[in-house]
Amino acid sequence: MTDTPPPLPARAGHEPDDPRATTSSHTTSPGTTPRSTGAPAARPAPVAGVVRRTAREAAYLVADFPLVVAAFCIAVTAVSGSAALITLPLFVPLAGIALRAAASGERLLQRRLLDHEVPEPVYAHDYPSTGSAAGDLVRRVTDPQTWLEMVWGLVGFVLGTVTFTLTVTFGAATVAGLTSPLWFPFVHAIPGYSGIAELLDLRPAFLIDLAVHVLTGVVSLPLLLLTTRLGSMAQSTLAGALIGNRGTADRYAALQHAHTAGQEAERESMRRLERDLHDGPQQGLVRLQMDLARAERLMETDPARAREILAGAGLTASSTLGELRALSRGIAPPLLVDRGLHAALQQLAASHPAQVTVRDEIGRRLPEQAETALYFAVSEGLANVAKHARASRVEVLLRTAPGAAEAVVTDDGVGGASIAKGHGLAGLQRRLDGVQGMLSVDSPEGGPTTLVARVPLAGAR
Repeated sequence: MTDTPPPLPARAGHEPDDPRATTSSHTTSPGTTPRSTGAPAARPAPVAGVVRRTAREAAYLVADFPLVVAAFCIAVTAVSGSAALITLPLFVPLAGIALRAAASGERLLQRRLLDHEVPEPVYAHDYPSTGSAAGDLVRRVTDPQTWLEMVWGLVGFVLGTVTFTLTVTFGAATVAGLTSPLWFPFVHAIPGYSGIAELLDLRPAFLIDLAVHVLTGVVSLPLLLLTTRLGSMAQSTLAGALIGNRGTADRYAALQHAHTAGQEAERESMRRLERDLHDGPQQGLVRLQMDLARAERLMETDPARAREILAGAGLTASSTLGELRALSRGIAPPLLVDRGLHAALQQLAASHPAQVTVRDEIGRRLPEQAETALYFAVSEGLANVAKHARASRVEVLLRTAPGAAEAVVTDDGVGGASIAKGHGLAGLQRRLDGVQGMLSVDSPEGGPTTLVARVPLAGAR
């Protein structure tokens, strides 16, 4: 890049100050003052562009009115129904569901008519379950986004009513006034018609009445432009602040939490793998090395004893190999990369002590991150079944959900599994947090146990 950039060509919608300016921006004639090379003034936007913009803004204000009325009715019902604490847990979650649908409609209108992208915030039920119905209910009742949308329903109704009324009034006056030369002669010819001119005894009555109509349209046009511009800005800004302002912050917090959880899960996995390698295969390999050294020393003096030691070394090698295979479950197998999640889970099921069936309702490859997370979730679930469940049959189901993929592990064991801190599944919850996934466990005493791991797919919310 040079210190002095070349002259810029004239942009669309602009005229250059001087055609010679594109040849030399510094050369001047003798005795003359250099001309200003500032940016040329922009010409007014074309009339067609203003018409299109006004029509879109007016369409937004008119179409948004039924939406804010519905949101107002929902908010009023929720607030009045929640006056008694005993009905609060019923009205607020139901109102949250309805208001979320209304907010989605508002986002759609702004995206289609105003080209505004309002971020979708994270709602209470988007987070993993707390593990108890009471905890989940408290989270939904105290969800700040639900209460913000109630405020939107109340305040947005007042603003929406004003903007809708002004838009319809000025819009009707503008259209009727500017098109009055087309329709007013027919109205004036109706027997018994009396206009303003006749009431005031002014002549010629027809021309005066027509002029009044046209003047009304001319005066209403700038008022319509001002109303649609300011009204759409005010209404969309209010809605964006209340139904989407937390979206960016919440998503950033969720991503930050996922990043931290992923790092913590990886560190814990590495510590556990290092500890297991030290306590298991490393000790077996040390013993194998010692046995082979002893057998080598006894090979000439006591061959029978040497053969006995070698037989024991073979058992040690087999045991160590089994321990390494067990530890490799914490590492993504090559089969997962080469042939996908279904084939990798089939291989995992074949080595499980219980009878495991794998059903795949997805039928396609998933993003690598999703496949890896679901593989580890199923692997941990099957390991938990083998250690604690005393189950004879296990079913693994792969299925899709809106914007996500799920792995469901169901066994007929004794139940009692939990994702609470201190249990084996708590580490799996942290691993799924690293990919913004969710884990839920339904495991009553006596069984059966159902573990559901959900992982969002790339490009989904």
